[in-house]
Amino acid sequence: MFTTGFRESMQRVIEIPNCSYGAFHCMMQYIYTGRVPDFAVLRPTRTDGSNDDEHDPSPSTVNEENLNRAVEVLELADQFFLDHLKQCCERMLQAAI
Repeated sequence: MFTTGFRESMQRVIEIPNCSYGAFHCMMQYIYTGRVPDFAVLRPTRTDGSNDDEHDPSPSTVNEENLNRAVEVLELADQFFLDHLKQCCERMLQAAI
């Protein structure tokens, strides 16, 4: 795409519409490292309002910002045919439902 006559080979800036920087960054990390992004969609919330992911058995609450990021990454994974990343995002989102 960058070397064989496509439009992108002649442009200095490549735009990817309808995509936040954070979601694109998560996707690129997955592509380069093979590690699935940890959105921490579900975070345990203690009764005093603080978070303690490892030791608190209280019910989890949905972190809306991370949930939105997981949805954005899911859409990007679909757009760029990254099936494994798509499946991982879907599993994370299922836990939040």
